[in-house]
Amino acid sequence: MDMACLKMWILRPPLIRYFFFNLHCLKNMRKPKKPGIEKKQTKSDSTFFSLLFCVKQIFKFYKITLSSTLRLVQLIILEKKKDKMIADNQNVSVDINSLQQQQQQQQSEQQQQQQQQPQTQSKPTYRPSDPPRSIIMFDGVCNVCDGFVQFVYPRDTKKRFSYQALQTAKGIEILNYYGIPADLSTIVLIEEETGKHYTKSTAVLRILYYLQNPYPLMYSFYYMPTFLRDFCYGQFAKYRYLVMGKKDTCMIHPGLKDRFVDWRSPILEELEPDETKEIALNNGVALTPPMGWNTWNHFGCETSQINATLIIETAMAMVTSGMAAVGYEYVNLDDCWLAKERDAQGRLQADPIRFPDGIAPLAAYVHSLGLKMGIYGDVGNQTCAGFPGSENYLALDAKTYASWGIDYVKMDGCNFPVDEMKEIYTDLSQYLNATGRPMVYSCSWPAYAQGEYVNFTYVGEICNLWREFDDINDNFDTWTAILDQMMSTGRAPFAGPGNWNDPDMLEIGNGGQTTTEYTSFFSLWSIIAAPLIAGNDLRFMSQDTIDILTNSEVIQVDQDPLGIQGTRIFQQNGNEIWSRQLVGGNTAVVLFNRGSSTSTITLTSQLLNIPSTTKLLTRDLWQHKSAGIFQGSMSFSVPSHGCVMLKLSPQ
Repeated sequence: MDMACLKMWILRPPLIRYFFFNLHCLKNMRKPKKPGIEKKQTKSDSTFFSLLFCVKQIFKFYKITLSSTLRLVQLIILEKKKDKMIADNQNVSVDINSLQQQQQQQQSEQQQQQQQQPQTQSKPTYRPSDPPRSIIMFDGVCNVCDGFVQFVYPRDTKKRFSYQALQTAKGIEILNYYGIPADLSTIVLIEEETGKHYTKSTAVLRILYYLQNPYPLMYSFYYMPTFLRDFCYGQFAKYRYLVMGKKDTCMIHPGLKDRFVDWRSPILEELEPDETKEIALNNGVALTPPMGWNTWNHFGCETSQINATLIIETAMAMVTSGMAAVGYEYVNLDDCWLAKERDAQGRLQADPIRFPDGIAPLAAYVHSLGLKMGIYGDVGNQTCAGFPGSENYLALDAKTYASWGIDYVKMDGCNFPVDEMKEIYTDLSQYLNATGRPMVYSCSWPAYAQGEYVNFTYVGEICNLWREFDDINDNFDTWTAILDQMMSTGRAPFAGPGNWNDPDMLEIGNGGQTTTEYTSFFSLWSIIAAPLIAGNDLRFMSQDTIDILTNSEVIQVDQDPLGIQGTRIFQQNGNEIWSRQLVGGNTAVVLFNRGSSTSTITLTSQLLNIPSTTKLLTRDLWQHKSAGIFQGSMSFSVPSHGCVMLKLSPQ
């Protein structure tokens, strides 16, 4: 070791000594000589050993740094315990009289403030009666967010936090009460004592601050620039589904069940318990429109085709075609899967020839592929095709579906009085919930009650999705007529997470329309937040069909977590513009040409209800590229029966 290096070693403290010593050795590119060892080395050997030695010393430096940090944490903890013991033993002199006077003064000030404030500004109430002091609100279908909650729960030793998913009805109610924008890309922390809320990286750091040691030390990152912290947070949140995946339900883990906040706004708290109505469904599924496949549109009641082999091959095709990767998950049997009679115990049973092993093993196979199994039933004494119905067997059939591992129940309404459908669909909803297995519940009641009054608010309380119009066919005029009916009836406000207007299944790939028409079909079903249930033969698809059904950018519009159904904002001479609000302040737009020739359609800021000076980034979701900057207006050439689908985003 030369004199310069030795001087640094002696004069610097231990941690810094390692650092300067390593830099000096690296600069001279030689390994320090050990006493008593004389060995001639080549220049390359000297360089290699010098680098190796420096790396070793750097690791040693970080090891010492970590040890010192941990020791510092231990000292801090010991010091806190010591202070607490001193306070408990009353070894610190405190002016009790002055403290009491301060407390009395504070109480009188609080009473005066409460008298001055209106009652409607009172804080929300919580149950259980011993309330947590803060609410953590998170994306209930995000695996990363769920993991963070699982991390926080055992380390929240003081039980400060309660939890609620952003997508739930109670979550939306809490956000509205506190005036917090709905944004699933951020964790929200609401501090009940102050009424303040925090988002993104600040929320995470404040949560860590209240956990047991040593996690409060992470709060030091709070002093980094907020824009830098939030940028890093935003980049991770943007790809959270892609990296860590998502689920379709807001599952409540058993250990956390008592910590999920049961919240009511102050207005509802003033009502008597019997004046509030409990939602019958509340099953936590279909928070975005269901995506999958159904046998009916392509195979109908062809019993020679509807069998176990079809389901197995279709499930595999859903995976190999890439459909599963973009969100399709339900493999649904429609009518004509049943045997003609129930079994000796009165239970439904599959046709023994076409489904020799029954439904349960078939569902298990579908589940093994990461998919879900759906099934068809009817509230009448027979299905539409004459197979056994569920009338007088509702409870038994619900238990049977659950025992088979069914994830989706489509319940038709043939052979049953329309004026009694409200009661029977409600009963089945309760029986399905009572099984404890989350199952999407698709109802056909409104489709049979055409012309009669139906309370769609109530329908949304007992069903996840509902048909209202006639069956779809594979032609352009049929599905456009359904769109017109949906707009004329004004059903958009009833759609949202867990509740969807169902305009019927997709016909894409069945051969009755052009690729242009199928593209428009898929675009408009996505803009109105419709369930995307494919109705073609997935085993034999053209590349055009695959490209339409797996367009991830269009699917993201359909699956937008806000769940706001799009509406038609312009209609003239066969030209239409449809618009839908998306999460993050984005907007989806479809420019649709029903005419028989190419037409120019102009989108204006007036139609979007924004200032003409506003600039928006524009992306073409079928061309997968930027369409330029929107300001004031933008025109597009749209082919006959075709469309242009855009996503507009703030700059």
